[in-house]
Amino acid sequence: MLKKLSIAAASVTIATLTAVYSASAATFSGSIESDSTLQRSTIDQWYFDVEQAGNVSIAATATSGSLDTYIRLYSDDGSLDLSDQITFNDDGRPGLNSFLTQFLNLGNYVVSIGDFFLEADAFGPTQFDGFFPGFGDYILEISGATTVTRVLEGNLNETFTETSFTDTSFEQAIVNGSFEEGFTGWSTIGDTRIEDISFGTTPSDGNFNALMTNGFGAVSDFAIESFLGLTPGTLDLSLNIDATEGSAIKQTFFAKAGDILTFDFNFLTDEFTPDFFFNDSSFISLSNLDVLADTNSSFMFNLFSFFEETGYQSFSHTFSESGTYTLGFGVVDAVDTIVDSGLLIDNVELTSVPEPGLIFGLSLIGALGATSLKRKQKEEK
Repeated sequence: MLKKLSIAAASVTIATLTAVYSASAATFSGSIESDSTLQRSTIDQWYFDVEQAGNVSIAATATSGSLDTYIRLYSDDGSLDLSDQITFNDDGRPGLNSFLTQFLNLGNYVVSIGDFFLEADAFGPTQFDGFFPGFGDYILEISGATTVTRVLEGNLNETFTETSFTDTSFEQAIVNGSFEEGFTGWSTIGDTRIEDISFGTTPSDGNFNALMTNGFGAVSDFAIESFLGLTPGTLDLSLNIDATEGSAIKQTFFAKAGDILTFDFNFLTDEFTPDFFFNDSSFISLSNLDVLADTNSSFMFNLFSFFEETGYQSFSHTFSESGTYTLGFGVVDAVDTIVDSGLLIDNVELTSVPEPGLIFGLSLIGALGATSLKRKQKEEK
């Protein structure tokens, strides 16, 4: 859903704040000021509401100056204090930029942004920042089922300037679906790791992909079912095997009716194929648990990590109802715990289909633009 940000009139230096909406994040711009004489820098506080429980990712990326961004996340109970702090991050992204992902329930929250080191009890509008306080512009990205309501911008004159926002809701997308930031945004159990091309299989998107195996470090089928919130025995029943051990990853997110989930998967095995008895299996857990591939799938030789692999294949699912979902991927051994198999996952995306009204509006704008262009061309002849 594309939406335009409305900013209440305010005499602030960041009156040109903008938000860019996509299926993944809302992007805002702000700035941190500093005074080396006072040895102080400003602090900004961004207020937002979580509308659907799920993962919320927050990133603060410096775009100018000497700013070393630092972010702290608090619950908003009306007055900030140390007991409200949930988590914080300094250099979660390359360079001196901050990034964090946190599962949040419905409620109100505050993100404080400042220069390193932002104290946990520094609630603005400025903080002591030493002899060389950082300063500069930054980009704030917030992804999740959230609405940004206002920002309190710190000023060096020890006051806050408030800017309010309206019409800022957007959909939460999958966080870190190509695993370029490790398992950020994902929960894991068993033998899971991030691999690159040196593993012997080229990732389908970016430089990394996620691997799960039923080898050393795997956990029991009961542990996997508990991890994914499945009823005991679901793996055996849904996969039609005697599952013994394996590994899994998961992520909780919000999807609207009509949204499309896509991802790429590659099942690898050292088992004999085809094999209906030692039928190691890979699966997806969403609304139901379904097989992605097993030892009876079509394979090609793999000369590196496993004997055979299916090669990357694509999967697509369209949501019929809006709601909060938990997406799980896993691989399990069947009957024995001796011969290993693995599952590679990459390029996990949630695509929102524009609402009919938006499509009509965009079509109308295009038609009006074309009409205007034709009129102009006729006048110039």
